[in-house]
Amino acid sequence: MWKPSKPDLTQPAIFDYRALRLFIGLIAVVLPIALPLVAGHWSFDNFLPSMSDYYHDNPRDLFVGSLSGIAILLFAYNGRAKTDLQLSKIAGVFALGVAFFPVAPDLATPHEQALGVIHNICALGLFIILALFCLFLFPNAPRFMTKEERTARERRRDAIYRASGYSILACIALIGISSLMSDDFRQRFKPVFFLEWIALTAFGISWFTAGKYWALKFLVDEKEAYRFLRKKD
Repeated sequence: MWKPSKPDLTQPAIFDYRALRLFIGLIAVVLPIALPLVAGHWSFDNFLPSMSDYYHDNPRDLFVGSLSGIAILLFAYNGRAKTDLQLSKIAGVFALGVAFFPVAPDLATPHEQALGVIHNICALGLFIILALFCLFLFPNAPRFMTKEERTARERRRDAIYRASGYSILACIALIGISSLMSDDFRQRFKPVFFLEWIALTAFGISWFTAGKYWALKFLVDEKEAYRFLRKKD
């Protein structure tokens, strides 16, 4: 069974990895809301079938820029272990693939269909790695400590990570099932768009939680709560 590598706690950090987590999570949560707003049609009937379809609409620059921003942040993110570094770099490549290989439009040419296949592969790979972060890299046990050594707050954060990871995997499965539905069903109910929304929101919540930004006493101790403008002593 695959096991993520243990962290090297002695490695000095030049970049603030918790700030990177904040911005990655922020983009993931805001993007599904911003796309239809920028497109100017915020209503259920006017949502496009998927977020990737907004590449062919007004928010193209927002879509490409946001995915590119996530990719750059993932390239800069090394985490505290070799596995984190490796997966973040692979996820960054997939994010760039989603951004620069557009989904095939209606009446696509063979070239556009080929680009669409690459887009779908990159999107699938990106979501899978995001789920791996939630399920294996963010939880404290067993890489950092035994289950018995975890505090109640750490166990609660682990529960959020795993709930987020399983939510992403469920969304991937449901997106695959929706591809078997008729074009009319997908155009009418937009299952892919809303499943992508749920998956990105779950991903963003997990990264917010991992950065310990929320000063919620049941999740984060006051001493370890992150302050964006306060340098750690």
